[in-house]
Amino acid sequence: MFNTIRIEYTTIFMNIYKLLEDLGEMLVGILGIDSSRYQNIIDQMSDQEKQIALAVNKQRMEEDKRCDNTVTTIESDQIDIELPTENV
Repeated sequence: MFNTIRIEYTTIFMNIYKLLEDLGEMLVGILGIDSSRYQNIIDQMSDQEKQIALAVNKQRMEEDKRCDNTVTTIESDQIDIELPTENV
């Protein structure tokens, strides 16, 4: 019985949340605050410039992935660091 009530309340709250989300998106669209601050630059780009920008962005994303993978695969016990000793 309690599980049924919990599921019904969850469904009601999810529907309310979805409704509020949709209303918020409509309000943002009406007010015009959903566009990027660089939207006018993007709108003025030619198709060729957009293709170049997408290619550059894709290349940067791939470089970021390679860097992220490199950093995460190194574990602290795999690194041997020799510290200099001071002669006193």
